[in-house]
Amino acid sequence: MSIANRCQRALVLVLAVLTAGVGAGRPAQAADAPAAAGYWLAGADGKVYRFGSAPELGSATNLNQPVVCMTSTASGGGYWLVARDGGVFAFGDAGFLGSTGATLLNRPIVGMAATPTGTGYWLVAADGGVFAFGNAAFYGSTGGTRLNQPIVGMAATTTGRGYWLVARDGGVFAFGDAAFFGSTGAIKLNQPITGMAATPTSRGYWLAAADGGVFAFGDGRFLGAATGRPASNPVAGVAATASGAGYWLVARDGGVFAFGDAAYAGSAAGATSDAVVGIAPVGRPGGCGGFEETVDTPADRLAEATRFAAGRAGTAGFALIDTTNGKVHGNDDSGVALRSASIVKVVIGMRLFARAQEQKRGLTAAEQSDLAAMIRVSDNDAATRLWSSLGGPAVISWVRKVTGVRNTHPPGNPGSWGFTTTTARDMALILNALAHARGINAANRNALLREMRQVTPSQRWGIAAAVHRADPAVKNGWYPDTDAPVWRVLCTGVVDHAGRANRWVLVVTTRYPANLGMTYGQQTCSGIAARALPPDI
Repeated sequence: MSIANRCQRALVLVLAVLTAGVGAGRPAQAADAPAAAGYWLAGADGKVYRFGSAPELGSATNLNQPVVCMTSTASGGGYWLVARDGGVFAFGDAGFLGSTGATLLNRPIVGMAATPTGTGYWLVAADGGVFAFGNAAFYGSTGGTRLNQPIVGMAATTTGRGYWLVARDGGVFAFGDAAFFGSTGAIKLNQPITGMAATPTSRGYWLAAADGGVFAFGDGRFLGAATGRPASNPVAGVAATASGAGYWLVARDGGVFAFGDAAYAGSAAGATSDAVVGIAPVGRPGGCGGFEETVDTPADRLAEATRFAAGRAGTAGFALIDTTNGKVHGNDDSGVALRSASIVKVVIGMRLFARAQEQKRGLTAAEQSDLAAMIRVSDNDAATRLWSSLGGPAVISWVRKVTGVRNTHPPGNPGSWGFTTTTARDMALILNALAHARGINAANRNALLREMRQVTPSQRWGIAAAVHRADPAVKNGWYPDTDAPVWRVLCTGVVDHAGRANRWVLVVTTRYPANLGMTYGQQTCSGIAARALPPDI
């Protein structure tokens, strides 16, 4: 049977009813007393929250990309988390069976489903590409199909010999022994679909929308909905009970809504460090997805980046510029002035090229050598030589004049270039000027960005680690203060996108307690970048 026949869309009208008395922090009112149960909630930052009988098994750390979903093993003794780049994190009796973390993906991973044995799983990307690991067999995908809306999640049959994919508009695509029971593909939805759960018989499924609406198909029964969710706190996932007579919804803030025989065991509302992306009942492998592709507008991405930054310790400012229109976006901390550390080396490089232009010459061999060492391996001695030759604080006076920034100032000690102060917003404006070849010509702009693209791999953390396809021009800075017990970690990047060179400029500036270590700042940079930049970069 062709994909077109298998994946036909039927118009099904299902009532979405708000169940009174069910909400974040409150148990469901069901006709039958729910059995004892437990579940985990997963945050985009990899943190796992457990409730009821769910055991403590650990959280993911050192993420370059946000977690997009979570699923349990059939035993209830483990779970997997999957990140947007397809990195898989296994806990408890969940085994690591492979990932797409090192694969160049056409679109980001958005969902995951496990086989009944727990010795295999599938990952699905936003274009419907399916990746099978362990004893999970490949039964087909929509990777070569032109979709009306991106895929947001998946669910597997109880046999492990089939799966469904669901798109943002509720279009359902069935593969293997998964049967098509209907979709919302032809219904005008108030809010997009964010998740899917299959019934235990595999003869039906539920779709959940961002506003809390629930749509039931096949032998899936409509048991209630959490309609009326605000756009700022949408439903992020749905999961079914083992009996098929109940389901849970989870909202972005960690609020849990229980219906039918789904036991309410608590919620994480008001207690999360990042957006919640899914719910995994103990012992119900099911499937998951839906978080990432609902964040599909610049405003959505900025809101997620702002939320993530607000949950970080200390100060975490960021500024993002789309160089096609020059608009600057950022959070409140984007205006906080911090010592620049090594990100000022980009300004030194700009001024070096500008002076050579003024003198109508190219860089000397010594200048080129120092530039490469300063940018590629962050050589401080090379930076000091260039800074001194350019007049020290005069470098900052020049960049203020060329770019118009007003919150970037030279150091009190003229020789201490790393104590230049700047803000995320100012530094983004400086990089935007570089991207547009203001103050230096296009050839020299390209030469400096080329050096930034050759930063040694050990220093390409942060923004470079958060993008999957592009090769960004980056320069990071880091400094453990001696006059205060804090780390300062700063990240800058100029990123190509969709065939356009130097499309995005992003700067992240952090200052936080020293005991958290340098890695904490690196994770802040990559976490903000992964949320603020488009997912297909």
